[in-house]
Amino acid sequence: MGRWFTGCLSVLAILVVAKAYTGWHQARTDAPDLIVEAASLIAQGRGAHDLGPGRVEQVLATQDPNFFRHNGVDLKTRGPATDGTVTQTLARPVSIASMVPGVGKVSRLTYTLALDERLPKTAQLALFLDRVDMGHAPDGTWIIGFFKASEVAFDRSPAELTDDEFRSLVAAMGGGRAISPAAAPTPSRVAYLGVLRD
Repeated sequence: MGRWFTGCLSVLAILVVAKAYTGWHQARTDAPDLIVEAASLIAQGRGAHDLGPGRVEQVLATQDPNFFRHNGVDLKTRGPATDGTVTQTLARPVSIASMVPGVGKVSRLTYTLALDERLPKTAQLALFLDRVDMGHAPDGTWIIGFFKASEVAFDRSPAELTDDEFRSLVAAMGGGRAISPAAAPTPSRVAYLGVLRD
C-alpha cells in the first residue's frame, strides 16, 4: 500500500510539473504573436486609450480593479466578463486545451504568470477588449469585442458614446445583459453598475 501511494504521488508530481512547464512554455511561445496582434489593434484605434478619457478605469473597476498592480493573478478578482483577471481571461483557451481536472489549472496559472511577464499591460487590455464576450446583437448573432459591440449597438466608437451608453456596454460585458442604456440591470449587475454611477 505504501509503495502504491508513493508511486501515485510521484506520478501526480510529474504531471503537475509537466503541466506547469507546458503553460509557461506556451505563453513564451505565444507572446511575440500576441504583442504583434495587440500592436495592430492599438494602431487601428482599438486600444484601451481609445475608449475615451477615464473610461478604461470604468471597465477595470468592474472587471479587474487591481489590473495594474498584480502579476496576472488576483484571487479577489472575479469580474462578470472575466474568469479571474483580465490576464487569466486571455489564458482561457489554455485551460480548455488542457482539460485534466484540477491539474489542468496548473497550465493556466503558469501561462498567466508568464504572459503577464511578457505582455505589456496595454497589450493585454487591447487583446481583452477585442476578445471579450458582449452578448447577442439584435439579429441574434453573438458579439465578441467591446469596439464591435459599440459599433453594432450604437453605430459609433466607444469614445463617441454618452456616459449612459458606455455604461450599458460595460454592464453587458460577459454577455449577461442586453446592450441598452434604458435596460434595467439584472440583480447580478447592480453592484457593478453602482461602481460606475456618478
